[in-house]
Amino acid sequence: MSIASGKVYHFEMPPMKGVHLMNNFERYNSKGELEIVLDLPTVTDVIADDMNKNCMFDVLKISYMNNPEKMYKDISWDTTIRRFVFNLDTGRHSIFDFPQLWKPVDALVEFPYINPDYLGKEYCFAYFQQWQF
Repeated sequence: MSIASGKVYHFEMPPMKGVHLMNNFERYNSKGELEIVLDLPTVTDVIADDMNKNCMFDVLKISYMNNPEKMYKDISWDTTIRRFVFNLDTGRHSIFDFPQLWKPVDALVEFPYINPDYLGKEYCFAYFQQWQF
């Protein structure tokens, strides 16, 4: 929603599952169109995650916490860092996957952090925590 005008923008997107925002900012593309850019760690394949495996958030269930045989097992931790670009002038969006440069690639990569001086601005570097269970 535009703070200045109150106009609401709607975008139809495939299902995604993510928790902790990395950064977002406004920019003008090469055609002079206003875009909102949002970077977010997401589950790599949300459909497979929901249909074939336990959800990563199942680890928060009391039954998992009380059972050492279940804790952190059979959970999908595969993470992809995705950039969502919302074009406010055309109403279109794009989704780009950053390369998975961490090893092993099926590790959970979460809790993104960037230099606070670049919050809300374009940036080059991000830091993450990584788990392999």
